[in-house]
Amino acid sequence: MARHVAAVLPTPVLLTLDGRWVEGGGLDHQRMFTACLDGLPGDTMVVRVLYHS
Repeated sequence: MARHVAAVLPTPVLLTLDGRWVEGGGLDHQRMFTACLDGLPGDTMVVRVLYHS
């Protein structure tokens, strides 16, 4: 169950509020991504940017 929950939101790249650019994949990245979102204050606006290069 935890694996399925962790796989819902993550994208391959995360730019954190402290300016870290985190690229990854796999379950560890998904868990870190989810933990990062869970740790944000309730009034934080989260933006997902889709880009094409």
